[in-house]
Amino acid sequence: MGKLKNNNQGFSAVESVLVLAVVVLIGVVGFMVYNNHKKTGTVLSTATKQAAKKSPIASKPVDPYAGWQSFCSDVGGLCVKYPSTWVLKQDAHGNATGDSELNTITNPNSKIAVSYTPKYGIGGVPVSQTITVNDVLPTVASDFNVVELLVKQSSGYAVEAFVTTKTQAHENIAKATANSGYADGGTVNFTKGATIQNDGGSNTGHGFNNPKKPNTTGAQKVRITNASNPLDLPSFTTSDAAQAWLNSAEVKTAVQILTSLNYKQ
Repeated sequence: MGKLKNNNQGFSAVESVLVLAVVVLIGVVGFMVYNNHKKTGTVLSTATKQAAKKSPIASKPVDPYAGWQSFCSDVGGLCVKYPSTWVLKQDAHGNATGDSELNTITNPNSKIAVSYTPKYGIGGVPVSQTITVNDVLPTVASDFNVVELLVKQSSGYAVEAFVTTKTQAHENIAKATANSGYADGGTVNFTKGATIQNDGGSNTGHGFNNPKKPNTTGAQKVRITNASNPLDLPSFTTSDAAQAWLNSAEVKTAVQILTSLNYKQ
């Protein structure tokens, strides 16, 4: 009987060792699972952060005319926007030209203006000119462009920045022929960087018709002029001075006013 008792005690000891081993094994396995899960979570968190950096939330486009005021012409059917620091002046009748309306938006130091004449007989003085197209920009209304010209003539240089329709973005330029002085050379498109030779047989009026009001208002003009006389264009003695004027902050703002052109709703 004593021998049997000893065997029971021995079995109990072995059993205890086995239980302890199982507990240790469970602990080791549990630690490994926890540690692996922690690493995976860190990797996922890092990947999520990197993805967020690579895919930022798209921001709304900036409105270049935010906070600007608006002017619309009942006669011409077009509108422009302008900074609140610029001054709008409306004349019911431009006596100098017989226009039905002459509107000017002048910069704060009263040097330049955006001039809008919604009913304008195309004019201009036929002179020999070499015209360089400085830039062509779209307007809010998709039917129009803003054209910047640097014009060389015998008296120096003139700068013109004006609105025209895309279908009328050209001039009837007179070109010299071998046989007889001058002849109409047809239309020449305004494209950025182009050089156009006008040999004096045609003027450059830059008038246009409102596509939505054809044959009702006549030719309109929207352009940058001198503030002291909205019928005069800026002129310079050198091309560098003319180009510097075009690149000035005030003229850039005036051109931006031109690009705001849209139809009256």
